[in-house]
Amino acid sequence: MKLVLFDLDGTLLDTRALYAESYRRGFAEVLDAPPTWEEMLQRRPASERSFLVDWYGERDGGRIHDAVVAAYDALAEELLGGFFDGVPEMLEALHGAGVRTGIVTGKSRRAYEATVRHARLEGFEVVVLEDDVPHPKPDPGGIREALRRMGADGEPGVYVGDTPMDVEAAHAAGLIGAAALWGRAEEDRAEVAAKLADEVWGLLRPDDLLRRLG
Repeated sequence: MKLVLFDLDGTLLDTRALYAESYRRGFAEVLDAPPTWEEMLQRRPASERSFLVDWYGERDGGRIHDAVVAAYDALAEELLGGFFDGVPEMLEALHGAGVRTGIVTGKSRRAYEATVRHARLEGFEVVVLEDDVPHPKPDPGGIREALRRMGADGEPGVYVGDTPMDVEAAHAAGLIGAAALWGRAEEDRAEVAAKLADEVWGLLRPDDLLRRLG
């Protein structure tokens, strides 16, 4: 199998602290009663702007997103956690073996541009962002758009992400869904992996992907 697509946040990069503070500032700038980070996560965000617009409407959702992205850009140098351990080595091995790779993420273009100023996201054949598709995951449109750009429609491949929505999108697009568990607390990884369906690859560490690909 020579095609692997990746989610970005929580899969390749540790952006949790950066996003948490960016959303906190964005909500506080626009709303009188901002939600907590936990309340936001309960809504299963899979994108940035469309998630906020669905929640707060076009006017306030758009204003919150503008504030979130401004905070993200300002804080990235300080709070961007960088690649998870083992991810750079995994990507180097994939590219060295001739595996075609791409990124499909719910991140906005503005936040992605801020990210690449501080993280070396190189070697990917295609990057599909929130701005490129009408619907966020679990809709498979982003994955299908990546495959279309790569000229790889109908080819076997894997989509690696850290949420159930990523796996759902992968299967809807005809790819294997792989759960990246390395961003979780170490004591939780095996427990979560044991609960995954048989058709989902549970990856405790980045090099587990290399072993599964053979």
